Amino acid sequence: APRRVATTVRQIDVPATVLELAGLRPESGVGRSLVPLLRGAELEDVPALAELARGSRPLESVSFGAWKLIRAPAEGTVQLYDVRADPREQDDLAARHPEDVARLRNELERLTARARERAGRYATTRALSFTPAIESDLESLGYAGTQAPEREGEK
Repeated sequence: APRRVATTVRQIDVPATVLELAGLRPESGVGRSLVPLLRGAELEDVPALAELARGSRPLESVSFGAWKLIRAPAEGTVQLYDVRADPREQDDLAARHPEDVARLRNELERLTARARERAGRYATTRALSFTPAIESDLESLGYAGTQAPEREGEK
């Protein structure tokens, strides 16, 4: 049944979880199975990396335990939140906790470097080609083509 857990879970953990539930062995080093959580056990908290591209202002963050560090690389700024006490991230604690900012900034650098290394494994992918019917379907859904699909009520 759906429920909240205190442990941070990540999207990268989903494949390992599904593989274990299917009776298969997850690949080592890529996520971790959340099956113990599903069975009511606790798991140790692990850092979670997130990236958000907002036009010309990308953001990166790392969450670990109660802390969440958000970095805007273009501006060189960071924000720090205690997400357990402040889930809406209203009170930036970066100036009051420089040691936690430094620790989480180092963790963010480590995770970002690891993600780039992993992404480099797939840099030699080949271009996909689609049939005209698939291209048309993708365009109608807004995933291809040069025009955005019309929204209801727009002309």
